[in-house]
Amino acid sequence: MKGAVAIGNARSVALVEVVVTIAVAAAAVLFVPPAARAQSGDGPPPERAPSEQAPSERAPERPPDQAAAAQLPAQVARVQELVAAGQLTEAEALLATLPVPERVLARLRGVIALERQNYEAAAGQFARAIELEAAEGEAPDPQVSLYLAHTLVKLGRFNDAIKAAKASEPLAQTLVAQPLVLAHALRGARRLGDAFAVLSTAAQRFPKETAPRLELVAMASQQALRTVARQRATELLELELDRETALAVIHALHRDPKAMPILERVAARFRDDAEIRAHLAHGYAAQENWYAAGFLFEQAALLGGDYAFEAADQYRLAGATRRALAMNGRVADGARRLRQRLSILYTAGEMARVTALEAELFRRGITDDATLYRLAYAHFALSEFERATRLARRLIGTGYEGQATSLLGVMGRAVQATQR
Repeated sequence: MKGAVAIGNARSVALVEVVVTIAVAAAAVLFVPPAARAQSGDGPPPERAPSEQAPSERAPERPPDQAAAAQLPAQVARVQELVAAGQLTEAEALLATLPVPERVLARLRGVIALERQNYEAAAGQFARAIELEAAEGEAPDPQVSLYLAHTLVKLGRFNDAIKAAKASEPLAQTLVAQPLVLAHALRGARRLGDAFAVLSTAAQRFPKETAPRLELVAMASQQALRTVARQRATELLELELDRETALAVIHALHRDPKAMPILERVAARFRDDAEIRAHLAHGYAAQENWYAAGFLFEQAALLGGDYAFEAADQYRLAGATRRALAMNGRVADGARRLRQRLSILYTAGEMARVTALEAELFRRGITDDATLYRLAYAHFALSEFERATRLARRLIGTGYEGQATSLLGVMGRAVQATQR
């Protein structure tokens, strides 16, 4: 669409990226080995192989180290804390010192690999943990299955991810991540109706969570179900929104003209946020409401954002030359500012001011084909045919050859007419 500014820079928010997050306190219990759970009062431990039995249950080769056993839950929790803090090397070093069963090591190694975005390694470790539990007659831990499902989604193995997510079904009533991961897997497998149903149920089950509704907005928008997307976005307005959710909603709906009142309400909650003002501006640009887009980009620039260039460009499209030039003056990059100033003046038909930029453009080495054509045309419009001809001839053999040839032809006929 002509002039529309795409939301595609590094600061833009992707529609929704679900990251499985399990609380450190829950994870600490999850990864505590059975013997340590018994020490900490979490109920009787499951039956264990001789190699995993507590020291007091084995032949008395040496006195049991009860103090070390009592410290183990806290040490495992410390590993979790280090992972959560991003201190993965430290977490691995501590884990290497802990006398925990292999299935617990596999779980923790999987979490560390996941944090490193080494998804193949993470999936292998989580699958191994589940296999070891099955070999010992234990049912798969649903939280490990959920981690595995999330990792398989990252690997694009959506059918396997669906199986793993369904194995984590016991968490569906209490942990919103479970239906979110299952829905991602179903979407990846192109089972969109099933994904929509899972998310709709999650939205009802977790009425204060924004994530299921945000996913529904994204899905409906991607499938061009604009009425449904607006409906789900309106439901989101009843909840507390953080700025990342606000940005994602605006991104999802910014091409829907009927959604602009909703997006205005979202942006009104963050009046001093430059990026949100800019995202709203993208919406107006997509509707070709150039002046409104320029005004919002200008507000974003005044709030400290780097949006002067965008504001100037939207004002240019709106024909608001004076405001376009004012915002152009705020563009920090000198070459970029000069190129845009040329574009603004050319669009406004200010050909004398266009030619006045020629020396500075050449001094900066800005001699691309589009610039040369605009200069050639400006000189032609001012009846400066000699200079226009020299510039136009430089475009022969370029992508502007057709325009240049046409311009040369018009000037040739004009010169002949004056000589009659």
